[in-house]
Amino acid sequence: MSSAFQASLEGGLARITQGQPLEVAFGSQVTLRNVFGKPVPCWLHSHQDTYPMIYENGRGSSHQQQVTCYPFKDVNNWWIVKDPRRHQLVVSSPPRPVRHGDMVQLVHGMTTRSLNTHDVAAPLSPHSQ
Repeated sequence: MSSAFQASLEGGLARITQGQPLEVAFGSQVTLRNVFGKPVPCWLHSHQDTYPMIYENGRGSSHQQQVTCYPFKDVNNWWIVKDPRRHQLVVSSPPRPVRHGDMVQLVHGMTTRSLNTHDVAAPLSPHSQ
């Protein structure tokens, strides 16, 4: 994960975690905010729509669920932190915290589809993936 999507501690830990747990556990719902977004910071966002099979210019597509950086708070910004070795998405009792070096899978909260990465160019910025 790039540093752009890591929490900014500039305002102090108490402000960021006010009313929230201090640790992220497997099964937690999280939002990831790009604090260096231009022109404004934005959240990792997805929704039901998929990319087309082929773009108008004939270029191929991943045909997977669209993932963008969205500048507003929205229910489609929520992701579930999943242990890729387990099927269940819920927080266990007691919660099992995510530790440095743990492998995690991000599952979109509204569609339950996994976040994927690949080397297919983005539709609006072909220089990016």
